[in-house]
Amino acid sequence: NTDNVRVGSAEYNNGKFDGNIDEVRFWNPVLSQATIRANRFIGLGEEIFSNFDGGSNYEGSSSYSGLLASWTFNSALVSLVFDNVGGFNGNMRGTADFELGTYGNPMPYNNALYFPSSGGNDNIVNIRDTTSFNNFISADGTVEMWVRLPSNPSGTTHLISKGSTSPTNSFLLGVNSSGKMFFNIAG
Repeated sequence: NTDNVRVGSAEYNNGKFDGNIDEVRFWNPVLSQATIRANRFIGLGEEIFSNFDGGSNYEGSSSYSGLLASWTFNSALVSLVFDNVGGFNGNMRGTADFELGTYGNPMPYNNALYFPSSGGNDNIVNIRDTTSFNNFISADGTVEMWVRLPSNPSGTTHLISKGSTSPTNSFLLGVNSSGKMFFNIAG
């Protein structure tokens, strides 16, 4: 499908997000637990266009083979967010905004996206419609991100999704009202 990737909500159903999201990455193929653990505190190129040389100057690690997209949310221009790996840039909508490293700095020069509960499903980052992410999960891929939820989630929340209806949903990652993560894949 050509639906947008949405960070902070899904295009269908109610699942608004209240909290912080940072360091969203899409990988193909699947990453091992050891690889995720080894790279979890390493930031990727923070400057606009810093990694368009094929990945030779990723900051901190040489093991980023298969990285399709990375949104660090550390470099922005007004409401635009940049994917400094694959060029899949997006825009913030509603009251989604950048928040300086209030909760410490696990990543270098870290900012995070803040999604206030007051904005509903329109507090999102929209990554332009693309077919590039339709099958990377079902064909062995990984979604990686930092998430900070409120201490008492008020219901089901959607963290990241692609698809405008349940039948056309490529993927949906969220947290249910009991605090357990779920991941739906089209198929």
